[in-house]
Amino acid sequence: MAKNAQPQNTDKSKKLKYILRGLTVILILPLILTVAAKYIYRREATTVAVAGEIYFTSDYLTESDKEYVLAPDTKSLTFTLRNYEDELRFTNYPIDYTVSVNGIDSFTNQIPAGQRNTAEITLNDLKPGGTYVVHATTVTGFKKTIKATFRVLEEDKAIYKYVKNTDEYVLLTVWTQGVSGTVKVSTNADNLVPDNTSAVMENVKTSGGAISFEDDTSFNEEYSSYTYRFFKNTQKNVTADEFTVTLGSAQATVRNPEK
Repeated sequence: MAKNAQPQNTDKSKKLKYILRGLTVILILPLILTVAAKYIYRREATTVAVAGEIYFTSDYLTESDKEYVLAPDTKSLTFTLRNYEDELRFTNYPIDYTVSVNGIDSFTNQIPAGQRNTAEITLNDLKPGGTYVVHATTVTGFKKTIKATFRVLEEDKAIYKYVKNTDEYVLLTVWTQGVSGTVKVSTNADNLVPDNTSAVMENVKTSGGAISFEDDTSFNEEYSSYTYRFFKNTQKNVTADEFTVTLGSAQATVRNPEK
C-alpha cells in the first residue's frame, strides 16, 4: 500500500509547484507594471517641466523676424532680452546667449536664473540707409533664436550752414549730410577778418572786403562738420545769408543745428 501511494503524493506536489509558479508570475507582473508606469510618468513629467521652463523673449526680437523702420537721425537703438514670458512663466536656470548683427557675432553673455531677469543690448553707430539684421540665440541647453530687422531711412543729401554772432567774432558752422568733397566759402561782409590760427584758413586773406577760400580737408566723409571763425572789426552782426557755401553743385541752406 505504501508503494502505491507515492505517485499520488508526487502528482499533488507537481500541482502545488505549478500553482506557486502561477502565483509568482501574477504577483511579479503588477510590480513590473507599477515600476514601468512610474518610469513613464516621470519621463513625461520631466519632459513637460523642462519645456515649460524655457523662456527667451524680447521687446523687439521675435521668432517670426519683425522689421522696424527707423528715422534717418537714429544713431543707436536699445532692446531688451528677457528670461520670462509673463509674471508666472520664467526660466529657472541661467541662459547663455549670443547676439549677432548682419551675421557677425558681436558678443556672448548670460541672463541669470530667477524671476523676470533681463539684459539690455545697445546697437551703436547706426547709419542712414543702413539695414541691421539682429539674431539672439541661446547657446546652452535648449536652443532658441529670436530676431528682428532694423532699417534706417535714407537722409536727403544736403549741405547746411549756420551763423552765430558774439561781440568779438562770427562763427560759421557748415555740415554735410550724405555728401563729401571740397567746400567753397565766400562772403562780402566788410567787417570780417579770417582767423588765420585755423589750419584751414591760415593762408586766407581779405581782398577788397571780400573773403573766399576752399576747404578740401574737413569734409572727406559724408557726415562731417566744421566751424570757421571770423573776427569782427565792428560790432555789426552778420547773417548766414551773407555767406555763400557750396559743395560741388549743391549750395548750403540755412539751418539751426540745435532744432
